[in-house]
Amino acid sequence: MDRREFLKFAGLGASTFLFGRNLFADPLIQPNILLIMTDEQTGSAMSCVGNPYVSTPNMDRIAADGVLFEKAYATTPLCKPFRTSMITGMLPHETGVTDNTDSFSIPVPPTMGRIINDAGYDCAWFGKWHIPISTSDVTTHGFDSRQMGINNLDRSLEAPSVQFINNTYNGGTRSAGDPWFMVVSFLNPHDIAEFAQEANYHKNDHLAGDPPGPIPEPPYVLGDCPPLPVNHEREANQPTPLLYAQTDPTTKAPKHYASVNLTNGTVPPTYYNLISPDGTYGIWGEVSWRYYLYAYYKMVEDVDARLKVILDELVATGQDTDTVVIFTSDHGEGIAAHKWNQKTALYDESARVPFIISQKTVTGAGVVDSE
Repeated sequence: MDRREFLKFAGLGASTFLFGRNLFADPLIQPNILLIMTDEQTGSAMSCVGNPYVSTPNMDRIAADGVLFEKAYATTPLCKPFRTSMITGMLPHETGVTDNTDSFSIPVPPTMGRIINDAGYDCAWFGKWHIPISTSDVTTHGFDSRQMGINNLDRSLEAPSVQFINNTYNGGTRSAGDPWFMVVSFLNPHDIAEFAQEANYHKNDHLAGDPPGPIPEPPYVLGDCPPLPVNHEREANQPTPLLYAQTDPTTKAPKHYASVNLTNGTVPPTYYNLISPDGTYGIWGEVSWRYYLYAYYKMVEDVDARLKVILDELVATGQDTDTVVIFTSDHGEGIAAHKWNQKTALYDESARVPFIISQKTVTGAGVVDSE
């Protein structure tokens, strides 16, 4: 399959996910589908795209066997609106889900899981949900097997994912040759939000020990932490709402984050001056910003380690060539550009996401699409 043919195939595949065309109605061309999604991972946070400050051998492994799309963007850089777009193929203004507190403003359209289930797939969703459909409403969402992360721990997703691949989850329900569709929705590196907002978060725990133990203290040599990005400073013409979000600590959470340089002389520095002592009243200095980047990449690496368990099971069960693996995230992360972290802002760092489609011997290997 050459590049042109693959892009046609990928476009049809996207149509299947987003618009319900029954591409896989013919059982002769029904591969398994594994959709892996992280939370809050910017498109540049992988070593396979040349980032020297993070090591992601398993994300790289997916890219090495498939096509990496360099210009993939979330419909909006926020969890619930994007996830709703993903399962419906509709933009946030069409679904009415434009914020994390919203519900559908229209009748729920056909969903990704329901369409693929109706095409004969055994469908499972493991991990973070954050979609305005009840998890118990299988008729609507289509995922017969479901398990949220236990205590929000990403490591708790490994066992059900492996069991579903080898058809032992809940005793196994598939006959030989039946295709399956599994979404594995990891929480991290979303924990960077809590890490940045909560005093001493790194010293206490990381979601009760996921990864095991706290995020380590930064290297004593500051040069071992990632450098500030070249666009770290705010632009002179930054839109007023972004400036407001960075300077008003009286606004209700989660719209405004203590982590984005809030400044108010009455705010105790013990709460707003987090991570390291090189700022005053919530104004982070270079050490704080660089330690935050250090922690962020550690969280990305933890998710990457979880991927190995799942990808290895595909190989062990001989399903690695029969499975389309899709890797993406629900939105990006500010990563200190424009003195911004977390999401919501339509900066490239917050809106651009990883996107890889891979099926061994079908998609080609190590292809990078920059268009």
